[in-house]
Amino acid sequence: MMKKNLKRIAAMAMAASIMAGTMGQTTVLADNKETVKAGGYGTLTGTLSGARTKGAAITSVTNNPDNANLTLNVDCKKSAGGNVIATKSKSGRGVKSIKLEWKDLPSNVACAYGAHGVQGGSKYPAAVVYTYTSL
Repeated sequence: MMKKNLKRIAAMAMAASIMAGTMGQTTVLADNKETVKAGGYGTLTGTLSGARTKGAAITSVTNNPDNANLTLNVDCKKSAGGNVIATKSKSGRGVKSIKLEWKDLPSNVACAYGAHGVQGGSKYPAAVVYTYTSL
């Protein structure tokens, strides 16, 4: 069941990336850490780890020469489906890393999905990676 859900999420992420015009870079769904070459930004890395009691998500790039924004979206899902918590963060321009943390999630939370991106620069195309972790 979980693999079927992951495939469906990967397909939805790919479709959303295509519609947003960001397919210039590779879009990937991983377990809890993924990296992709992101043009002038070097490497885009997304990590998602922890448990219901405490966890964190990080988006980072090795370079940010054209003052792009980093984005980080985390959705924590109930074991029966549906969101418990959905958080979004957008960095200021030119930063190389952003982080979201959580603690003490409800006991019915089973997993978290992350979307980690770099966008809005003047020279280089946007890039995104997707992460997943059981909680």
